[in-house]
Amino acid sequence: MASRRKGNRRLQIHTVDDVAASVDLEEGWVNKFLELPGDELAKVLGDIANHGKIKTAAIRKARSSLPSFSGPRLTDFAGRFGLPNSLENTEFEPVVTPVYNLPPSVHEIMFEAAWHTLDVYQEKHKHMGEVTMVRILDPYIVRIIGLFQGRIIDKPEHAMLETEYSIGDEVEHKIFMIGGILFFIGKFKRDVLLEENMAQLFVQILSGAKANTRVDFANLRIYGLLTDLTQFRFYSYDPLSQNFAIDEILIVNSTRDFVFADMIPVSNKIFSVILTAYIDGLEATMTKSIEKKNKGDIYSPGSVPLQQLHSQNPPSEPGLSQRPDHNGKRKLTNGYEVALQLAKQCHEKFDESVTTINDIEKNSTAALELLARR
Repeated sequence: MASRRKGNRRLQIHTVDDVAASVDLEEGWVNKFLELPGDELAKVLGDIANHGKIKTAAIRKARSSLPSFSGPRLTDFAGRFGLPNSLENTEFEPVVTPVYNLPPSVHEIMFEAAWHTLDVYQEKHKHMGEVTMVRILDPYIVRIIGLFQGRIIDKPEHAMLETEYSIGDEVEHKIFMIGGILFFIGKFKRDVLLEENMAQLFVQILSGAKANTRVDFANLRIYGLLTDLTQFRFYSYDPLSQNFAIDEILIVNSTRDFVFADMIPVSNKIFSVILTAYIDGLEATMTKSIEKKNKGDIYSPGSVPLQQLHSQNPPSEPGLSQRPDHNGKRKLTNGYEVALQLAKQCHEKFDESVTTINDIEKNSTAALELLARR
């Protein structure tokens, strides 16, 4: 609805319908525009924006403030997956991933990078820009994903697959391995209810699940994080049971004096979720490979995702993938089996009991060395 500000005669417009009514557009104008192919419609809208001298940032802000699905679609989405229409107070099934402590030296590196990032973008409670929110998280995301030595990659601001629930919007971080999508990181939209933000993340996760079906990873659990840099809400979705689950909610202080200490458990959690998802993906790859082998499906070394990765990066020294047999000859092992074995050894190393900071540094560094091996 429209309202007036005191001392300002200009009518304040709040909805798209109000905007259309204010300029007396012909009835049905939206449907006529929507008949155009997507690329042509984009050109028309771009030309209108240019003539109106609308900045790209303003368009981006306007798009992000609008829901990508209408109320009835949200109702349909909630009902189909056994969720109530109100998500905010929903008691989700808890599915908690284990937490592994990264080495203190890694946290120090992230601390320094994040400190300089805050120097550039100011204290996080002083700005409201959604793009800046993503930038402040980058020092942590980049360092954590880098620990996987290229086996896990991130495509920030990447368009999602269009589904019946969404139009293929961009997601802040889409993290995946060769073969399947593992983890989404979405930001809170300003002036939008928590349950609407949750629904948006869930729609993105469902889009990822649909994309995974196209590469034979239909049952791969997908993880999601929703954050405004103060709340870090971790969720996951099981495509097999079609159930969403809550993992953990962590709270971070808004001032620089405390934020870095509070980000230690958050960083550990993000790494732990990605490692868990990575192992899930490796196991799924191995299962699919065995199924193909049992069916007599003869394929080239590059047709299984991680075999392709391994064939592109052959080990320079004898390792797990080139162990000598009892005759002294090297016996090659499939790349995905090697990666899975190393990832599980990494997981087991992290699980070892430690009591001091020095022990954490030593043990966690050894675990990451296993993860980095090829």
